[in-house]
This record gives sequence, C-alpha cells and structure tokens, in this order.
Amino acid sequence: MRALFITVTVMAGIAVIVSGCGSDARRSTATDAKQVTARPAAPLRGVGLSASQFDAKANSICQKFGAELAAGNNSIRKTQDFARVVPARVAIEQAELAQLSRLRAPAPLANDWHWVLSYKRNIVEEFIKLGGVAGANDERGTREVLASMASIGEFLANVAKRAGLDGCTSVA
Repeated sequence: MRALFITVTVMAGIAVIVSGCGSDARRSTATDAKQVTARPAAPLRGVGLSASQFDAKANSICQKFGAELAAGNNSIRKTQDFARVVPARVAIEQAELAQLSRLRAPAPLANDWHWVLSYKRNIVEEFIKLGGVAGANDERGTREVLASMASIGEFLANVAKRAGLDGCTSVA
C-alpha cells in the first residue's frame, strides 16, 4: 500500500511539473496534467476545411455515431453485461474515430482537435480494458476502468466545448 501511495504521489508531482512546461497561458489548468498522459494523435490528414465547415462536419460525425450508440442495446444490470455491450461499442467508437481522423482542423482549432482525437483514442482503449475486466467478472477492475473513462470523458468534453464541437462532448 505504501508503494502505491509513493507511486501515485510521484506521478502527481511529475504531472504538476510537466503541466507548466510549454503550455499556453489560456490553458494552464488541470487539463494540461491529463494531456501529458494522453497519447498524442497521429498527424492529421484529409481535406482542409474552413472553421465553420470543420465544426459542422465534425459535429455531424459525432452526432451520427452518438445516435448509433444510443440505438443499441446498452442496458447494464450487472458487471458481466459490459462484456456483452463493449464489443459493439468498441466497433462503433473505432469507426467514429476513423472518420474524425480524416478531418484536418483549421489552424486555430488544430491543437484542440489533436486532443479531441487523443481522448477519443483513450476512450476506445478504456472500452477494450472494460471488456476484459467485465468479462472476468472483476467488479473492482470494472469500477476502476469506469472511473478512468469518466475522467477522460470530462477532459474530452472540456476540450471539445472549447473548440465549438458540442456534438463531440459526450461519451455515451
């Protein structure tokens, strides 16, 4: 237990130190600390769009896949139900991410878009972990992954809102 406390303390200290390095003045919040742990998105490619075209396209993609997720059988009554729901959810999340990754954000939105894609990748990875721990009926592991997903989802929502991507703010 002491080793866990020391590890968490050291990681938190590193996150605080690194979060102040290289950040811009408008975003020196706790979001930076989480961004340090997020894996950067791959280089953006695709056709360049104006800011309004980009917002409309990205929001449209997010809303389309959000509706698809909402239409699925997502009822969860026990830990093992996650193992049933997760594979379809991962496939939908990956398809959404593939479409979003084809968009190239205009320069003023590029940094936020980079983080939106990174957080979406992290959500997919967490869903995969969730399927594994839930399939093993590991309730503690399931709670831990769900807590991590909630944290990532919060950061995703903040960055997406800041970029004007209201359709991409939720992890349903």
